[in-house]
Amino acid sequence: MVHSGNGDKEMPKICANGKMLMDKDLNNAGRGFNVAIIDSSTKQPKLVSRFDTYETDSIDMEFQLESMSPGDIVIAVVSDDGSRKLTQNCKETLNELGSSMIQNLRFRDVWYFIGQKDIGGFTLLEQISYAGFDGDWPTPIHESVCVPKKVPSSKIPPSPKSARNLDRRNFCKNYDGYVDFCDPAHIDEKLTTVELLDKSKEKDKIFKTPMVIVPGMDHNAVVRTMETTLMQPGINPKMVLVTFDESFKEFGELATLFGFRNKSLSTSESYEEQMIKAIEEAWKVFDKSDYLIVIEEELILATDFLSFMSNCLSALESDSSLHGATAWNYNGYETTSKDKSVVYRMNDFPGLAFLLPKKIYKKFMKDGMQKCCNKRAWEGWYLSKDFTPVILGPDISRVYRQPYQSMDLLNNDLTELFHKPRQTNLDGEVTVFTHTSDSYDKEIKKLLTQSANMSPKDITKCIEQKNFHPETDAISKSTVAIYYHQDQIDDYFTLRQLCKCFGLYYIKTKPPKNLYKGIIRFYYKDKHYVAGWICFSIFQVQTKR
Repeated sequence: MVHSGNGDKEMPKICANGKMLMDKDLNNAGRGFNVAIIDSSTKQPKLVSRFDTYETDSIDMEFQLESMSPGDIVIAVVSDDGSRKLTQNCKETLNELGSSMIQNLRFRDVWYFIGQKDIGGFTLLEQISYAGFDGDWPTPIHESVCVPKKVPSSKIPPSPKSARNLDRRNFCKNYDGYVDFCDPAHIDEKLTTVELLDKSKEKDKIFKTPMVIVPGMDHNAVVRTMETTLMQPGINPKMVLVTFDESFKEFGELATLFGFRNKSLSTSESYEEQMIKAIEEAWKVFDKSDYLIVIEEELILATDFLSFMSNCLSALESDSSLHGATAWNYNGYETTSKDKSVVYRMNDFPGLAFLLPKKIYKKFMKDGMQKCCNKRAWEGWYLSKDFTPVILGPDISRVYRQPYQSMDLLNNDLTELFHKPRQTNLDGEVTVFTHTSDSYDKEIKKLLTQSANMSPKDITKCIEQKNFHPETDAISKSTVAIYYHQDQIDDYFTLRQLCKCFGLYYIKTKPPKNLYKGIIRFYYKDKHYVAGWICFSIFQVQTKR
């Protein structure tokens, strides 16, 4: 057993043949090289000593290593720091004993090595753990191995479990505040894409669809967005563009580390202005693309985000009545969403983490985004008085939006939207079902014919009582229909009260979100609810009931 110790809090250990050879208060274990030389025939130690190569040079250790007899086994553990006065000659001696990693040892790195005189190759029993870019303590090494009389070796240097990520280290040295990204335990991890296991999808159009990331001020949130973007199976990093305010050039360097494209934009007075510039720039960079995925600040993507968008893109390709898609559900709370496979049609635009068709951009937005799209995406964009948008969106969201930290805490609408517990898919790729306009309407009518009705009494309680929560235990059917009356098509008072009763998101001065042809769908206590004004044609199947 070998243990490198833990910074300056725990001493290193070496145990061989059931006997502790080095430990706290045993054989002076501590900083530098902790070395035991074992006779492979008798299994008895011939030397147990520490060489503090932080304080003094390594000549004494070189002498002991060079004096080993053929077949002798050396066990070495570096703790705290052993690189400061380690000579090149000593490194070469360790190379001859089987080390392939000693030349990589730097300040405060920890290392263990089991080699042998006349090994004739490179030992398979060696590991190094790198210190942080600013000298933070590395992750300790603790290994228990069975060592035969002939130490296992290879003619080719074995691949190390870790290697220094010099570009990432340089970034972390230059920029402060990247807590997890620059943590010593993670700083040398490679930033790589995830293989697409289903090879039949390699030519899917989604992998040729560009994505633009629009960072905000929170640089740790930017990292999380980039990390979860890179985790999308099959993604092509060169199809990802990170735009950033010219005063935050570090975001460009960060994007380069992930293999993404990046573009500096002139300074903006608001995030909304920055978003407009980013979308316009993305269409210039990817001018041949038919679609664009837009990722706002502080979003974390589910692992099946791109897969979900692929399903939506296929639906948009075959259904001209659709104008986009979002990966986020306004009503995707823990209490009001349930089914990962369900996709809604909604008269909203554009949503969060949205898929934008070029034809919609060119017809309604190009050269006019300052007028149509000067609000945050979650507030909705108004494209034209003659245009009723239809987009696809999930029941369970495929992105998680971090709580809105810079918000006015008195703004109850944003508190309700971003601080209430939400559902986000964590189960990997899920089969989802999209519908054309006709088939979706048929699906709604089918649900209604098989549904139970919410009683007028409970509807009245929902509307009039402040803390009424409908019970579903006595309802045997899986779907519940809510029929209500309103005086005019744009009179949403009753529906807002129902939203409040069930815990759905709404704003007092605007239509409720997720409406489609006057109906709204959601889950509540394991029941699928369909609510709408009885005068809408889609509800005529139940008018007599």
